[in-house]
Amino acid sequence: MSLTPKTPIPEGAIRYNTDSNKMELWIGEKWMQVAVSESTPIAARGLIGGASSGGNTINYYTISTAGDAVDFGDLNNNVDYPGSVASRIRGIWAGGRTPSNLDVIDFVTIATAGNALDFGNLTSAKREMAGMGNQTRGLFCGETLGGSDDIEFITISQQGNAVDFGNLSSARDGMAGFASPTRGVVAGGEGASPYPTRDIIEFVTIASTGNMVDFGNLGSAQWAVSGCSSPTRGIINGNFPSGGTIQFITIASTGNAQDFGDWNDSNNSGASFSSSTRGVWAHGNDGGTSTVEYVEFATLGNGVNFGNSRTEVYRSAACSNGHGGL
Repeated sequence: MSLTPKTPIPEGAIRYNTDSNKMELWIGEKWMQVAVSESTPIAARGLIGGASSGGNTINYYTISTAGDAVDFGDLNNNVDYPGSVASRIRGIWAGGRTPSNLDVIDFVTIATAGNALDFGNLTSAKREMAGMGNQTRGLFCGETLGGSDDIEFITISQQGNAVDFGNLSSARDGMAGFASPTRGVVAGGEGASPYPTRDIIEFVTIASTGNMVDFGNLGSAQWAVSGCSSPTRGIINGNFPSGGTIQFITIASTGNAQDFGDWNDSNNSGASFSSSTRGVWAHGNDGGTSTVEYVEFATLGNGVNFGNSRTEVYRSAACSNGHGGL
């Protein structure tokens, strides 16, 4: 099926071809097959974009193979504090600061290195949001200095503007965000003036809309944290001004976070991504490259060296195509 469309189709659009039983991408004015099946999956990649110095660089890692970051392309703006979500096909960054807050949403096709394309806009200009999602929806939560309790969402396969989803229990920023295929979870964060640090964990059901529901609590109040997940287990990393502990929850249940282990380095404002089996953390390092470590979700323990970043990872955002949700 290769009919020429009657109306313009945006670059990067996705469809399922019922004749060939293949996923296809609209690239260069034609539909291109995407080699995705249970027997030949796309290698899980983790992408990190943005930086404190106002960088627009996107770097990537092959999650199953330890090693240093590789250049992927560029975001449309020099930005720090963006939020990020992904499906198996697309990686997305939203908002951030450059130096004013932004409402832009960018996307890339994860299997193909290149520069980001325009996706749409947030409901308002924001930074320091938590991002999480499944293969269908991406959610963005909160705003800098505890300025918003908004949750908004996008349909990842369809370019367009974000739509209201619901609200956090309180306005916060600097939260960890991650998800299973059905639940989105946020943890920690910093509230509005006088800027208290929070130990809150709460969740939503991604397929519906509505407000966050109480899940439990972290072992201590934490801010400037990041998170990633397998389909069943979420981990929370970092803390301001410095934190090397790893905590975890079982996403399908509710309850307090438990100790997982420790990272070898101790930083805040890093970036996390994952496959279904491995969680990776690039340590925050304002003004320099970062060490990168990983853990296996199924086994409690300390971080293991993965490699190094190419560029600064600080106030950056990460996503991947191999997670249960991120």
